[in-house]
Amino acid sequence: MNLTQVLKKAVYRHLVTGIILSVALCILVLASKYKHNLIKATSDLDAIRMNVLRMENDIHVMREKRTTAIHLLPTDYNLRSHQEILLLSLEKVRSSIKEADIIVGNIVEENNEIALPVTLGFSGSQYHEGLNAIGYLRGLRFPYFKIRNVIAKRNEVGREIIWTIEGSFRIPSGRITGIPDRRASL
Repeated sequence: MNLTQVLKKAVYRHLVTGIILSVALCILVLASKYKHNLIKATSDLDAIRMNVLRMENDIHVMREKRTTAIHLLPTDYNLRSHQEILLLSLEKVRSSIKEADIIVGNIVEENNEIALPVTLGFSGSQYHEGLNAIGYLRGLRFPYFKIRNVIAKRNEVGREIIWTIEGSFRIPSGRITGIPDRRASL
C-alpha cells in the first residue's frame, strides 16, 4: 500500500505541476500577445499623431488657397449672374485689345463650367503685339480665358500680322459660397 500511496502522491504532484505549467504557459502567451498589441497600439498612436500634424498643415494650406481664390473673385460677385460676369470680362477684353474684331458664340454649360466662346481677330505690325494679347488673356483669373487655337498669318502685301485667337471665357457653373461681403471694406 505504501507504493500505491507514493504513486498517488506522485501522480497528484505531476498533475498539479502540469496544471501550474499550463497556467504559466497560458499567462506567457497572453502576456506576449498583450505586448505585441501594446507595441502595435503605440505605433498606431504615433501614426495618428503624425496624421494630425499633416491634416493641420493641409487645413492651413486649404484655407490659404480658399482665401486666395476668394480674392480672385470680383467684388460684386454676389450681386451679378454668371452671364453678366462673363459679358463684363468680354467688355474688358474689348477695351484692352483695341481694334479687334470679336465674334461671340452662345453661352454654354459644359464640364461644370459656363463658357462663352470668343474669337478675336486683329492685326499688328510686330509679333509682340499678338503675344501681349495672348499674355493678357492668359493672365485673366476670374473668369479665366481658355485658349483653344491661335493663328498668326503674315500679310505679304501690308507686311502686317493677322492674329486670330479662339477660346472661351470660363467660370464655374455653381455659385461659390462662403464669400465675405467685401463692399463694406471698400
